[in-house]
Amino acid sequence: MSNYLGFDPTLVDLLRQAMSRGLDELDSLRCTDHEADAAMRTIAAARSTLRDTWLPFTSSLLACRALVGYVPATIDSGDVINSWLGGVAAQRHWQVLTDPLGTDRMPADEMSIEQARSLGAALSGPAGGEPMTAEEIEWLGMAVAKIGASADLVAAFLPAMTTTGWTAVCNQLGTARQQLVTEATMYGGEITATEAAGWAAIDTVFAGFGAIVVRDRSTHPESDASLLLDDMTAYSAALLVQQLDLDGPALARVSRELIEREQLEPAPYDSVHLGPRAADLLFDTMLATGAAPTAYVMLTLDAPELAYAVTDDQDLADRLVLAGTDIAAMHPAEASVAIPALARWLLKASSDYRPIDYKGQPAVALAQLIVPYLLPVLRSEPEGFGLSDAERRRVQMVIIEDDDALQLLFDERDRIAAGLAIPSASDAASRIAAIRDVAQLLAFVDTMRRKRDVQRVEHAQAEWDLMWTLVSGLVGLIPLPAVVSAASGVATTGLRSVLENAGVGPQSMDSVRSETLQSFDTMTTIASAILLCSTFDGMVATGQLAPGTKPPPLLDLSVDHPGSTYDHAVFTWLQGSGFDGGVFAELWQSQQEIHNSHETASNENCILIDC
Repeated sequence: MSNYLGFDPTLVDLLRQAMSRGLDELDSLRCTDHEADAAMRTIAAARSTLRDTWLPFTSSLLACRALVGYVPATIDSGDVINSWLGGVAAQRHWQVLTDPLGTDRMPADEMSIEQARSLGAALSGPAGGEPMTAEEIEWLGMAVAKIGASADLVAAFLPAMTTTGWTAVCNQLGTARQQLVTEATMYGGEITATEAAGWAAIDTVFAGFGAIVVRDRSTHPESDASLLLDDMTAYSAALLVQQLDLDGPALARVSRELIEREQLEPAPYDSVHLGPRAADLLFDTMLATGAAPTAYVMLTLDAPELAYAVTDDQDLADRLVLAGTDIAAMHPAEASVAIPALARWLLKASSDYRPIDYKGQPAVALAQLIVPYLLPVLRSEPEGFGLSDAERRRVQMVIIEDDDALQLLFDERDRIAAGLAIPSASDAASRIAAIRDVAQLLAFVDTMRRKRDVQRVEHAQAEWDLMWTLVSGLVGLIPLPAVVSAASGVATTGLRSVLENAGVGPQSMDSVRSETLQSFDTMTTIASAILLCSTFDGMVATGQLAPGTKPPPLLDLSVDHPGSTYDHAVFTWLQGSGFDGGVFAELWQSQQEIHNSHETASNENCILIDC
């Protein structure tokens, strides 16, 4: 990597002259005081070492063949290291000779001001665009790491490192890395440790570049590192951005610009599969940076495909959107704008329109998105997010018609609960509002489940009828009188009746509707009973009711109509309890509010989704 010797004969001669002057000065020192004997012996020893060792050695250097016997050489500036060496030699006014011994590697663990400046100039010249060998990349990584650790070296390097140099080096290394990653993931998608080691040195270079920019920003807070990214490919720029330690909003802004740019860039090389892109790098970085996911979601509401359909890893995109719309991270005012916009995009993605780069399951993504916002998404205005009746119906139907999406809705209990406001224990009005929210939420989930059950029976019935229709066609092959068919024949109709009565074939629609209504009644009654009992226990615990007060009646779920039966039992219990008016009203309202709100919301939503 280097076959040159660099030196400055003038400096060697100046050193010899300084030694001669020093020797003369030491010779001139005299003292007869016996108390200075020890000091004089030290001076004599130094004088002897200088005269007998160092001065002859330095003088011999001037006659050494290493200085005078070799023909001066010009450093070949074809690669980064030689260009760097040439710059260092020029700054120090060295003469350069060919080194007969050569060296396998130029050390990068020591870096002077001149060397840092020379490296910036070398990378900004033609050598910065020349393909680097693996050894050069490894050396460069060590060199820029050394520079990034020193404010003085950074101050020398950056003025010499032009934007042309940044672009040339980052694009070269970024393209090489992207190709290596693509080849590693082309078959199977798994990356081995050996494959990852293939681009580890490139990552080290970008980490060093990032350290240089970050250290400069600590000295010059007004500097804008994003200016370095203007002419880089999106992927190369993303590799650098990962190292810049940007705050959430700044990272989101830069990410939007780069990802949008990436959509317009041609593939960097001919391949049917392009592995991880700039978006993959940036999404991964944003997920590790506070406030970045929410900021990015808000910045891309005009084009949600920049969140959902730009990564090679679809799971990464889904996780970014979920992190950005998390109820703990997103302000309610932001959610009221973001959730409807994203939901509308996913509704389009679930229909005939589907972005070519979107690899996800729109129904599942929609369910994940709205889980903590289920109430405002499905409520009509003015309490909801402003989705139209058609949109609210479509949201529910897309989820209902996808088993995975609907199951996710049922499974995400914690996130659903997180979306409900927790009222103050002393605020009766807030408690009633919370009860109403719970009741409406249960109603939405219940009606969606009922619609799913009804649909399944409808599909099963259609399949059953199709089977009989097809069988009827086969009967045409049998020589029967024209008036006889599979549909009207005594034996055939009798067989079908027997099969259906025996439970073979789909459940009847009437029975399904009856069972789902019974399930509605049961679930609502259980919820209202839990709320009533909890309110009662709270009153006993706070002293509003005396210990030993007769508790609410128990549920009887064996009856045909448990809801009305329980209502009657509760009312009878309250009338005979002797409670004062305030206690009576609160207990009755706590039990009735969830029942009435649930029934009202269920009826409205059943009309909307036709359940």
